Amino acid sequence: MSRAAYNEFLLFPSAVQSLKDEQYDSDAWVYQWSNGIYTSNNYYWLQFQDYSPPAPLSWIWKAKSMPKIKFFAWLLLVGRLNTRDVLRRRNKHLEEGYNCVMCQDQVLESSLHLFFECSSAAARWFALGIQWNTQPDICDMLCNQRLTAGRPFFMDFFMIATWTIWKERNDFIFNYKAPSIGSWKRAFKAEVNLHLLRIPPSKRPVIMN
Repeated sequence: MSRAAYNEFLLFPSAVQSLKDEQYDSDAWVYQWSNGIYTSNNYYWLQFQDYSPPAPLSWIWKAKSMPKIKFFAWLLLVGRLNTRDVLRRRNKHLEEGYNCVMCQDQVLESSLHLFFECSSAAARWFALGIQWNTQPDICDMLCNQRLTAGRPFFMDFFMIATWTIWKERNDFIFNYKAPSIGSWKRAFKAEVNLHLLRIPPSKRPVIMN
């Protein structure tokens, strides 16, 4: 051991004793946000503060539609709706295959096809005065269409329209009820009327027009 190291060793006991003589608070966990107290809300905010979700996902929860339709729209936009392409990815065997049942184009039933590209869906959107510029990302399609449409309650109309298309598709598959533009219009209008109570009376004429 060198002379310098030995001299430092001789000073070590006195340094330890000086630490014992001082008073220190007990160690405690301190969280570096808010007031230093842990809450799940603060942790969630910290975890996702730099994440910006697509705007249509926020529009869903601000809309006036019923919760079941909002949840359906959320499944659609995040790619979790059980269309046949999703069932195929989950290895669900369908004897009738995975093509769209709403048209005769022999195309895989995906959310993009079923709700926007299918000739059956296109006819229903045309009845509402909407023509889609289809893109791979449905959220981008919604953002562009909302800008060009400029109609109030656009997100509600979108969600109700896709909801009634989905119900029509399911009626055809499970109840053997043939789809038609007339029956879809009646279902769409009935659904809109159910939502009128969720809208202030002063704004209801906008919906009815």
